[in-house]
Amino acid sequence: MEHKDIFKVVNGAKKPTISMIGYVGSYRVNSEVLQNAITQMEKDNVTDCDILINSGGGSTIEGLTIGDLMTNSSIKFHGIVIGMAASMAGSILQFCETRSAYKNARIMIHKVRGGAHGESDSLRSMADLIDQEEFKITDQFVLRTGKTIEIVKSWMKPGVNKWFTSKDALKNNLIDNIIQSDKKIENSIDNSITNELELVNAYIPFVDEILNVKNKNEDRNIMNKSEIIALLVANGLAGTLTENSTDNDVSGMLTQVVADAKLANQYKTDLDNHKKTQAETLVNQAVKDGKLTATEKEAWTTDAIANFKVVATAINRMVGKQNPANGIEVPAPRNEGDADAHKLFKGREAWNFAKWQDEAPEDLATIESEAFDQFEELFNKSNI
Repeated sequence: MEHKDIFKVVNGAKKPTISMIGYVGSYRVNSEVLQNAITQMEKDNVTDCDILINSGGGSTIEGLTIGDLMTNSSIKFHGIVIGMAASMAGSILQFCETRSAYKNARIMIHKVRGGAHGESDSLRSMADLIDQEEFKITDQFVLRTGKTIEIVKSWMKPGVNKWFTSKDALKNNLIDNIIQSDKKIENSIDNSITNELELVNAYIPFVDEILNVKNKNEDRNIMNKSEIIALLVANGLAGTLTENSTDNDVSGMLTQVVADAKLANQYKTDLDNHKKTQAETLVNQAVKDGKLTATEKEAWTTDAIANFKVVATAINRMVGKQNPANGIEVPAPRNEGDADAHKLFKGREAWNFAKWQDEAPEDLATIESEAFDQFEELFNKSNI
């Protein structure tokens, strides 16, 4: 027999199985549906019922109501975590007669969260409600785990999602036993990083509610925490992050990765600028030395940026433009007594342009700047 698709009879026995999969407070997981199921099961004299839990949590009011319904029913409910029991779902588990979890299942606990908008009285009222709900939930954890209230509150730190593997949950009395499979499967895959990639998707079951997305079928491109850690691991950037890392730990690592990326980006920009300047200086000098033509300048500059050492070696082995006046005494561009001659020509009247380039390039640049006509005359006479 079936009752509103919420549970089914297993192998014809009188032990139905309720599937609590999804957001607590949704159309599938809510107190009204459970109440209808309990009413029918009690009519059928059902004494025990398994509840399969795979939920990211949800409404505390709905969750506590579900807990009260189970506690006050004559039926013994046996909670079994098949994926995760996070947030309010983990609290509902504590209302079950027995609490079990599969090997790879997880439980997550955090402080009660909520929000409100409007006038200050409304905000204070919501804050009071959150405190009341958290007190009830904390009290239930203390009752079922046998832990002190201080320990339970340490699991509910502000801004932190406290995750428990099935082993951790058993150790802390959050469950009574771990369900192990008897099947033996030969392992042919390297699972060396499985533990780091195995974080449960805590937010996907109710991400629509968190983001107030109205269209349930709307495409979303949202990365959950497990995907972020998987990406960091794949790129060797996970650092000390593990499957039990908190949201703050993951956020801190992402902040560091972004900071390092920005710094690396700046280093790359500075290096690229240096390579460009270095290449341009090399090629410009080669053009000036007559080793390259102006039309070749762009192509050689591009090559020098890509591989400066090779291009520099090639240019150094080139023979520059030969000056026909080399070895021949050329008339000085200015006579010693020429009153118009730039002062830097004094004592160097016999120098040709090549000699100026080799021995006094800075003074040659000064002459070019301050007496360009004399510079041009020197250049032309030196390249007859």
